[in-house]
Amino acid sequence: MVRGRGGAVRLEDLEKAVDDKTKAISISHVEWLTGARHDIRAFADLAHEHGAYLVVDGIQAAGAVKVDVKREGVDFYACGGYKWLVGCSGAGFLYVKKDLITEIEPVQFGYRSVEEHDPERPRLKDSAKKYELGEPSYLSTVGTMAAIKMLLDLGPKAIETRVLKLSQRFYDGLEHLGVTIVSPKEKEMRSGVVSFSTKNTEATFNHLKTDDFYLSLRPAGIRVAIDFYNTEEEVDRILSVLARE
Repeated sequence: MVRGRGGAVRLEDLEKAVDDKTKAISISHVEWLTGARHDIRAFADLAHEHGAYLVVDGIQAAGAVKVDVKREGVDFYACGGYKWLVGCSGAGFLYVKKDLITEIEPVQFGYRSVEEHDPERPRLKDSAKKYELGEPSYLSTVGTMAAIKMLLDLGPKAIETRVLKLSQRFYDGLEHLGVTIVSPKEKEMRSGVVSFSTKNTEATFNHLKTDDFYLSLRPAGIRVAIDFYNTEEEVDRILSVLARE
């Protein structure tokens, strides 16, 4: 386990923990608590230098910021549909680098994973379908696919630009108010998640809830998730409430 600093896992700390015995580096693309967006290309390079794989949890990234698994050199990228993809619980996806499909064997398999239903001599499929165990949640999948189509129609780059613009507006406002910001300071590490704490964080959280803000209270502070459908007016309204604290 590599502990984060300043709201993020730092490459130099990760380098100290990785050697040629490392099998895989598992990292969140965007940290769920602080919103830190990691440079997964750098993490992929580090993993591959030692013959290891990079496994990425993308549930706080996909749908809010652009994801390019090929450009970033990711080996495995997993994501559920119910967060920033604005889809349904019970649906999600797993990306496996094509070259690894024949190399990595699943430890479990089901009838959807095999070409022939012979329990004594099962022959796994030669595509990513080999990782499917059983029936998916069809209704959840239909809903999530519709949500993904909407996001693609809007444009991943346009969504990312909108999300980062709004989160920057909120971050700047928090800095002006002088509250303690838990999220990273580096702009290149920003995402739609911004976390902060106050002198009485729990009281501030309860106050915001009574003003109809949907937030979450976490050990490190108050977590605010700003998506493309939010507005400048909403960002300014939460800042104005905080200014009265």
